[in-house]
Amino acid sequence: IWEGRDVHMYWTQRILEEYPKLRKIFNTEEKVKEFRGINKTSFVFKSFYGAMTYSVASWYNTVYGIPIDIISELHEEFWDTYTGVKKWQQNLLDLYKEFGYTESLTGRRWYAPLSTNKILNYPIQNIASMDICLCAGDRLSDHAYVTNQPRFQYNINIHDSLDFYLPE
Repeated sequence: IWEGRDVHMYWTQRILEEYPKLRKIFNTEEKVKEFRGINKTSFVFKSFYGAMTYSVASWYNTVYGIPIDIISELHEEFWDTYTGVKKWQQNLLDLYKEFGYTESLTGRRWYAPLSTNKILNYPIQNIASMDICLCAGDRLSDHAYVTNQPRFQYNINIHDSLDFYLPE
């Protein structure tokens, strides 16, 4: 992000380079952007949140027919690129093994039993859902009350999203 790179598009392009048959499906700029959205959740985030190589590769094999070895090699390349993230993940797993909880950046803890994915996901998603969305929601609620504009009162917080009812 700091260097202006689009990590999701980078890995989208890498998959298209390694398996050019997909260019028949994703053959326009708009369709490549669509594929970027798929890879965002199915390759990048899935990996960052603890999916194993075989799980990621199997999904691409099932959905797009990409040979497992191609995605497996790309997944190894992914982790060679993000060694700092891999170390951070290992630190989270070590903390969990020693103390029986995972922890957000603000100190909120989630205790055992947890899956590997939950251990790795919680520190990031908790910040997004609790500290960013709910704080923003509280500020919007205050604004809605003070200005008598109920449209700024959110109805529900789901994960990292605030949902509203808005007049037409």
